[in-house]
Amino acid sequence: MTNDPPLYKTLIMGELVQITAFSIGGNNPHGRVDAPVARNGGGDLTIRGTGLAGALIALARKLTSDEKLLRRISFGPPSEQSERRDALRKGREMERLPESLWRFHNAHPIGGEPALEVRSGVGIRQDTGAAATGLKFETETVPAGTRWRFLMEVDDYREGRTNARALALCTLREWEEGHCFLGRDVARGLGWMGLRDVQVRVLSTEHRGDWPNAYKTPEAAFNALSHIEPLSDEKRRECESAISLLPRQVLSGRGTIQVGGADDDAWGLDTLSLGGSESVRPMQEKVVTKASLSLPPIEKLEPDSVLAWTRPASAPDSAARPFIPGSSLRGPLRHALSWWLRRNGAVVADPNRARDREGEKDPVAELFGTVERSAALLLSDAMLEEGEDAKPLFMEQHAEDEFSAGACGPMKFNRLCLSSGRFGFRFFVEIPPESSIPDPLAGYRKLLEDLAELGDACQLPIGGGQWRGHGWVQWHWEWDKPRHSEGR
Repeated sequence: MTNDPPLYKTLIMGELVQITAFSIGGNNPHGRVDAPVARNGGGDLTIRGTGLAGALIALARKLTSDEKLLRRISFGPPSEQSERRDALRKGREMERLPESLWRFHNAHPIGGEPALEVRSGVGIRQDTGAAATGLKFETETVPAGTRWRFLMEVDDYREGRTNARALALCTLREWEEGHCFLGRDVARGLGWMGLRDVQVRVLSTEHRGDWPNAYKTPEAAFNALSHIEPLSDEKRRECESAISLLPRQVLSGRGTIQVGGADDDAWGLDTLSLGGSESVRPMQEKVVTKASLSLPPIEKLEPDSVLAWTRPASAPDSAARPFIPGSSLRGPLRHALSWWLRRNGAVVADPNRARDREGEKDPVAELFGTVERSAALLLSDAMLEEGEDAKPLFMEQHAEDEFSAGACGPMKFNRLCLSSGRFGFRFFVEIPPESSIPDPLAGYRKLLEDLAELGDACQLPIGGGQWRGHGWVQWHWEWDKPRHSEGR
C-alpha cells in the first residue's frame, strides 16, 4: 500500500508551429475579406480552446474504441450529442453533461502578431478544369512559421486513474510527428502544424495551491512549477502503453514541383502563372524589380495580375517569396485524376452535380471528398525550397484579331509569371475504415501513383493560362514508409 498523495492534474505545454499558413473562423468586424481570422475581445489573434479540443478529440476517436473513456472527454458520441442538443431546443430535461477530463487554454501567437496575408480562392469546374463563375473569395491567413502557445490540462483527480492522461499523450504524439491539422481548409493546404518542445508535469494534490494561480498567467504559473520534474520520455511511453490503440492505415510523403529547367533538352519555355490577391501587390512591387526580371529593363512594371506571394513569420525581415497554395494543387489534381479514370473506362461522378453524387461512391470522391464526405487526401501548400531562386518573367501580351491575324488594339495586357523555381509540398492520406475499395491502402496508393506518373511527364498543369503555355510543370512524389498500425 502506497502513501503517495492522490493524483491531481497533468499539465502539458508546448509550441504549435505552423508548417503552412493558417486560418480559423472568426467574426467579420471589417468586411475586407470573406473569411477573417478569429480574434478575442482584445483584438488578439486566437485559437479558441474549443477548436483545439475538437481537433484532438476527433483524433482520439481514431486511436481508441474505449467509449467509456471517450465519453469522459467528449460528452459521448456525436449521435448522443445531437440528441442532447435537440432535447435542449425542445425544452426537455436530460442527464447533466459531465465536465470533460481534458481542458484546453486559448492559444495566442508567441512573440506578437505577425503580418497577416490575404489569400484568393476560386472554384474549379469539374468538366473543364477552368474557374467557375461566382466562386471567387478571399481568406485572411496567418503566415507559415508562426508559433502558438499550447497548454492543456488533464483532470487526473476526478478520473482517479491515468487513462485520460495516456490518451492525451498518444494523440499529442501524432501532433509532434507533424500530423496536426487545425482550422479551415486543411485539405487545401491551410492549418498544417507540428507540436514541439513538449513538457509534461504531473501534479499531486500536494500542488493544488500552485495550480491554478490567479496571480500569474497560465504560462508563468506553469513555469513556476520548475520544482516538479517533467515527465521523462521513458515514463511518458510507459504511460502511453496503457491505451489500447486501434489499427490505422496512413499514407504520407513529400513532393516537389519544378518550374523551368526540368529537362535541358525540352523545347519551349516552362512558366507558372498563379494569381494572388490584390492585397499583396505592394509585397510584389517591393520584391520584383527591373534588375530581377528575366528580361531587359522596362520603363514601368505594371502587370495586370498579381502572383501569389508570402513572407513566413519565421523570417519577417526577409524578402517575400512566391508560393503555390494547396488549393491550386488540389483542384487540378482532382480534375486530372477524374479525366484519367474516365479515359480508362471508370465511372467518376461530377461533385458539382447532385444527380452524379447519388448511389455508389467512386474512388475520386473518396480520395478528394464531397460536400457530404470529408477528404481522405490532404495537401499542403507548396513552398519555395531553401536555396532556390524563383525568377519572375514579365510578359507583354495581346489578343489577335481572328480575321486579320493581327493584334486586337484594346486587348493589350501584361502578365507576370515565374520562369524557374522548385517548390516542396506534403501530402497525407488516412484510409477511412468504411472505404469501398477492396484493398484501400494499395488502391489509394495506385491513384496517387497515377497522378505521380502524369506529373513526372509534365501532364498536370496548374495555375492560370494553361492553354497559353503556362503551368506545365514537372512533379515528383516521394512516399514515406507506409504506416500500418495493427493496434495495441
